[in-house]
Amino acid sequence: MLFRIRDSVDNGKIYRSQQFELICAGLGCTLIHSKPYEPNGRGKIERFFLTVRRRFLSAIDPTAVKSIDEFNSMFFKWLDEDYQKKPHASLDGIAPLDYFMGQVHRLNLNLNPKEIEEKFLVKQKRKIGHDGTFSIDRLLYETKTKFAGLTVEVRYDPAWLTIPFTPILIYIDDKKVGEALQVNFHDNAHMRRRGRSPANSNDVTANITLSPSEEKPSQTISFAWMMKEVE
Repeated sequence: MLFRIRDSVDNGKIYRSQQFELICAGLGCTLIHSKPYEPNGRGKIERFFLTVRRRFLSAIDPTAVKSIDEFNSMFFKWLDEDYQKKPHASLDGIAPLDYFMGQVHRLNLNLNPKEIEEKFLVKQKRKIGHDGTFSIDRLLYETKTKFAGLTVEVRYDPAWLTIPFTPILIYIDDKKVGEALQVNFHDNAHMRRRGRSPANSNDVTANITLSPSEEKPSQTISFAWMMKEVE
């Protein structure tokens, strides 16, 4: 569920980044920066932080909190039972929850959490090589050779780059058209390159015909095939 709050952000590096601009655009939000050195332009969130310090943090014993999960539970309980349901002078004596529900018709609903998650992914342009490969942060990825020569947009969570066999997403004209996996260098060495005929290729494996029992498996890694190569 998405909703818009009429407020501005400061001029910190993260709020000036291209990635943040793309996220806001994807969610249909207008990115507004407050004027430098004028904190009153961010008064709403600053006032909320003051209320949290006075009415929530001052009422708990930090030495009694055993975990961040417990702390979060305490905070959301206070938010629901105290902050959201008590009248606010800035809202003409209306409780924040009641004020919010009075404008529920303005909500922009999205019932597909997967689509929202994809809006927060890192987006980068990449040109696919003739063998279907491209690099991200010095890691080589491969996709279908039908994309060879095309400039595409790749989207991913940076954490995915550290997890083998986690696919990253490929988009063309803002439409998901495929995925890419980190290159298995053994398999990639035996892939026929687009636009290169076996007769003119220097690849000595290009003209080798395998019997049905020797055909290389389609999965990303085959230890049996690797052992045959060693033999």
